[in-house]
Amino acid sequence: EEKLGHDIYMSATFSVLPNAAWTEIDGKYWALSFDLTYEQLDELQKRLDASTEKGATTVDDPGYVDISDMNPVCNLAVYNIDADNAHYGRLPAGY
Repeated sequence: EEKLGHDIYMSATFSVLPNAAWTEIDGKYWALSFDLTYEQLDELQKRLDASTEKGATTVDDPGYVDISDMNPVCNLAVYNIDADNAHYGRLPAGY
C-alpha cells in the first residue's frame, strides 16, 4: 500500500462515483473511490451533511470531510482529463 497525494478530502460528486476523494498526483487530478462498509458509508454521509451550510449535500455544496480515521483502501482511481485548478474536485456526470 502507498500513500496517494496529500490533503485528500472526501466529497459527494453526483456522478458515477457517488463519493470520491480528490487529490493531485504528479500534476494530474484524480478521483479516488474507497471500499467502505455500510457503517462507514453511513458515517461518511453524516459527516458530509454536517460539513455543508444547509445540512445536506448538493451539487453546489457537496461537503468535504476527512476520512483518514476510517483507514480506507482505494479500490478505484479515475483520472480527470478536464480538471484544472479552477475546476478542481469536479468530475462530470457520466465519467
